[in-house]
Amino acid sequence: MSRAAYDELVAHLTNTPLAVVEWDHQARVRRWSGSAEAMFGWTAAEVLGRTVEELNFVCGDDAERVRAVIGDLLGQRVPGNVCRNRNRHKSGRVVTCLWHNSAHLDGDGKLVSVLSFAQDLTEQSVIQEQLAISDERLKSSLRFAGMLSWDFDLASRSMYYSQDVREFFGVPNLPAGADLEFGMAHPDDRARVLEEVRVASRSFREFRIEYRGTDPDAEGRTRWFSTRGSFVAAPDGRVVRCMGVTADISERKRSERERAALDGELREARHLESLGLLAGGIAHDFNNLLTIILGNAGVVKLIAGPDAALARNLGEIEAACGRAADLCSQITAYAGVGRLQSAEFDVGAMLRDSRESLEVAAGQEAKLECHFEARPCPVVGEARQLGQAVVNLLANAAEAMAGRSGTIELRTERLTFEQPPAGFSPGLPAGSYIGIRVADTGCGMEESVRARAFGASFSTKFPGRGLGLAAVYGIVRDHRGGARIESRPGLGTTVQLLLPACRDPLPVASEPRAISVASDADPILVVDDDPNIRELICSVLEDAGHTVAAAANGTDALALFAEHPGRFRLAIVDLMMPGLAGQDVIHRMRLLRPGFPAVVVSGYSAREVPADLLASGPTLILPKPFRLERLTETVEAITSAARPV
Repeated sequence: MSRAAYDELVAHLTNTPLAVVEWDHQARVRRWSGSAEAMFGWTAAEVLGRTVEELNFVCGDDAERVRAVIGDLLGQRVPGNVCRNRNRHKSGRVVTCLWHNSAHLDGDGKLVSVLSFAQDLTEQSVIQEQLAISDERLKSSLRFAGMLSWDFDLASRSMYYSQDVREFFGVPNLPAGADLEFGMAHPDDRARVLEEVRVASRSFREFRIEYRGTDPDAEGRTRWFSTRGSFVAAPDGRVVRCMGVTADISERKRSERERAALDGELREARHLESLGLLAGGIAHDFNNLLTIILGNAGVVKLIAGPDAALARNLGEIEAACGRAADLCSQITAYAGVGRLQSAEFDVGAMLRDSRESLEVAAGQEAKLECHFEARPCPVVGEARQLGQAVVNLLANAAEAMAGRSGTIELRTERLTFEQPPAGFSPGLPAGSYIGIRVADTGCGMEESVRARAFGASFSTKFPGRGLGLAAVYGIVRDHRGGARIESRPGLGTTVQLLLPACRDPLPVASEPRAISVASDADPILVVDDDPNIRELICSVLEDAGHTVAAAANGTDALALFAEHPGRFRLAIVDLMMPGLAGQDVIHRMRLLRPGFPAVVVSGYSAREVPADLLASGPTLILPKPFRLERLTETVEAITSAARPV
């Protein structure tokens, strides 16, 4: 095409609604029509001589593709091309355009320019997107609603369905015409369905009927359907048509049954949770009291010296505190908190090592048979508490065997469930588990007893005998596991525990790293909201030759620490305090002084101490109640761990 012809063509295109843009061989704008100004907002004076990149004209997601299109034209790899992309209007809004591009060559075949015509498709794109969304909504509604519409002509006895009726009802072998008389309904429901339709037709009212399908679904479960319809009458009042919709309500029916079962479990779980919270709170406060009693008994023992009679009485006090601490351990086990740090261990190895205590728990009347899985059975938890749970189960089995000979079987096993295991409380997901099974040939339980066996408020023993199976349930629940009881009167009882199998080794806590600390002459900061415990700790430390500073809460402690972060040797901090919790206090201290040594005093469990706190500096845990020597030993241990080597 000659230059004159080309210019004439461009002149004719000046009045076209298409935007006309011409680019030189370096992709700079050399022509910008009035339609381009109207379409994109920029005037010719603003864009002439500038490239696409300089104009920031193409939306970011499309820039790479447009760059390739322009490169093909400028490199004369194609004579022309078409592309659709989003451009930016001067105002910032997006303009979707269809670009028709062609290369203009001179007589020697050398590229002169690229001529582009752009059509604004923004409105069309919006409409297409809206149509696509509406279409997808309709498809999704039909797909997920599980509904079938139908129209029955009584005169011709013909039925119209919106989709394949046999596929919808899952009855591929339904004889032709049988569906006209609700042949897809279960035989036991069919007469009722037909009668309800006839009654509704006589009174000319709408009807809604629920019924079972004839065939189960692919998983063997009963199908349920709900049909809702109305009648159409001729001018003379005769019913001539029946129209309606049928919905597959199988999932709803299953959900209703499951919901009823879950409601019962939820009520029980809330009951157990409230009891657990109460028990945990009582155990925490009780441990505080035991700490005061045990600590002061230790102080008196030191003062009394060699007085044998007084020492014997104080020993009785300490022994009673020990028994009370064991009771707290059972209470916290039921409440879902323990005392030992969680770790990975082999359940089978733990039980083998405890064989002697297991035989004692099983008693002498029954024979204890142990069958331990040969392969390792690793779980993450607290070996002491799980061992106590097994002891409780064996003790219960021994009582069930009272007065009769027989066996008690203790078994460990590795189990994998493709579906959630049935009958366990709390409910468990599918997965790999370590099982502990205790089975006896004793008297067994009535169903009413079995259903309440894990409850803290229920026991077949005399009052005051302890938590028993409730403690077992609390321990298993705390380990993210479940428990199930199978029992029949006269045929014995089997209790099965499932614990999540450990897949990855539990990270081993690193030893407290050595850092520079203050002098041994510098004070220890004691933080506890209980004045009796605070004074006891301070008194013991001072008697041991330490300098002490005390604070009644986290706010006061941080104020003291912020004045001179370097003057304190370490901090002894109660974990549970009103306001700022112990871990928050220690974290803030370590922001001011990284790696600051701390002893965490806890009336709950070491597991309540966050892992990041243990990793952020030398940290030891002092569980309540504690003896005086345990306090001083812990202070010496944390000081030694933090002292530079």
